[in-house]
Amino acid sequence: MTEEAGSYGGTPMDAMDPESARHPQPVYKALREAMPVMAVEGVGHVLTRRSEIEEVFRDPTTFSSNMDAVAL
Repeated sequence: MTEEAGSYGGTPMDAMDPESARHPQPVYKALREAMPVMAVEGVGHVLTRRSEIEEVFRDPTTFSSNMDAVAL
């Protein structure tokens, strides 16, 4: 899975100008195609495809936000 910027420069999140916010479908499509898993500083990861979202929900042991489960 890649975290490369979209063809319009920057990241897909940068494309959320007021017009994009009113009609976000092209931005979401670009995210699904180019960045199915995107690291977002201060947030974690954003999943944009249903298949990856379902995988995370089906495997809570691997994809847990429970910090007690992390070996530091």
